[in-house]
Amino acid sequence: MKYKFIFDLDNTLYSESEYLYLIIKKFAEITKKEIPRSINSQFIEERLDRRKNDVLSNLYLTVYGEIPMKWEHELLFYLYKTLQAKNQIQLYHGCEEVLKFCSILGDNIMLTNGHREVQLNKIRCLGLEKYFNDIIILDNINFQKSNIEVWNQLIKKNVSHEDIFMIGDDPVNDIAPAKLLGIKTIRLKKGFFKLEKSDADYEVKEIKEVKSVITNLLK
Repeated sequence: MKYKFIFDLDNTLYSESEYLYLIIKKFAEITKKEIPRSINSQFIEERLDRRKNDVLSNLYLTVYGEIPMKWEHELLFYLYKTLQAKNQIQLYHGCEEVLKFCSILGDNIMLTNGHREVQLNKIRCLGLEKYFNDIIILDNINFQKSNIEVWNQLIKKNVSHEDIFMIGDDPVNDIAPAKLLGIKTIRLKKGFFKLEKSDADYEVKEIKEVKSVITNLLK
């Protein structure tokens, strides 16, 4: 029997706040606009409202207390797509072990919302391509993971929902739609949404715990 493991990217496999912090550091280096001393990746994770669509304006507002000018936003967006962050952002501890374990049992599929160039850059920086049979990036604002039709197209009729696992951090975009289809859900309580409630089948605090959850489920 071959299983399907659907993984989210941001805050499931690595810390998105660390990537955003590197962007604002590079921005400050280029513009000579000093970053307040209190700002770090943890500050960004705790203060930035990730539910807002314009993450870069929100990032600038979180750091500098004001909305960026047009040229500043354009520079942030350029850095968002092209930041050379290899060896600067890291997969969560135990992530590679989980991905290798799941690839032995079946197919690994990445399902992520976001701008295609941005998400591809993160994937390259993290060296994730080799762990996935398929990488699906949803960059249409009207066709995101919260849309149940995304899942209907993703899941073939000849695959039992009992043989599919969703591993993600976001109660709204990762857990809720998968639950509606009867897919087993494992939620990682890290990142921007860690304090939000969800009805995931299982919740873990670290990605490395996913291996034990799946092992027990398949006994």
